[in-house]
Amino acid sequence: MKESKGRNIIITGGSRGLGLSHALYLSEKGYNLAIVDLSRDACKVYGEIENIDDLLSRLSLNKTKNRFYECDLTDFSKTELIFKQITEDFSSIQGAIFSAGGDIIGNDKQAAGNKSNQNNFQINERDHEAVFDRNYKTTLNSIKSISGHFQKNKFGSIVTTSSISANYGVTQETAYSISKAAVAQLTRSVAAELRPFGVNVNSIAPGATLTGRFKETIKNRSKEDQEK
Repeated sequence: MKESKGRNIIITGGSRGLGLSHALYLSEKGYNLAIVDLSRDACKVYGEIENIDDLLSRLSLNKTKNRFYECDLTDFSKTELIFKQITEDFSSIQGAIFSAGGDIIGNDKQAAGNKSNQNNFQINERDHEAVFDRNYKTTLNSIKSISGHFQKNKFGSIVTTSSISANYGVTQETAYSISKAAVAQLTRSVAAELRPFGVNVNSIAPGATLTGRFKETIKNRSKEDQEK
């Protein structure tokens, strides 16, 4: 069954952390949501949500229509397929918030993972690529997969997630800050390319935020983060 038109939003990384916060807020405002995350178990890792069914039930209390989609957004072909499914299910999408990411190297289906043991510029290549892919590639693949829909409709809004760490030199989380700087520049470039089609593209750059993962990993974070 097709979902109602006019107030449909995609949120990646939407079952926990910032993405979950966006989902709860937008649902209260009456938006229908397509929640995308790596797995149905990702929401449980840091105790933010019991399970996906509970989340969907909670969102639906606002008389909105919501669906969950499982996808590894670092894989473009999978991302493209899942976004095609979303646009078919919802008939049309008006906005997309890309929150998938994080400074962890794990790639298990729960999207748990830990920080790299060597988390400065000496980070090993494999860990660097894992962090970069989790932040930049997920964003790039998501933009590529929804932009055609927005261009066709001559309307749409994209919000990417950079970080305050992208704006100054950091002594730790080097790969993370680089990947978030890449997200910021990607946003500027895509905004310029999609502007003629009536598509708005913007980015947010949050600082330290008390998400479930942040609180869980506080002992492994920098002294500055701990003080904040």
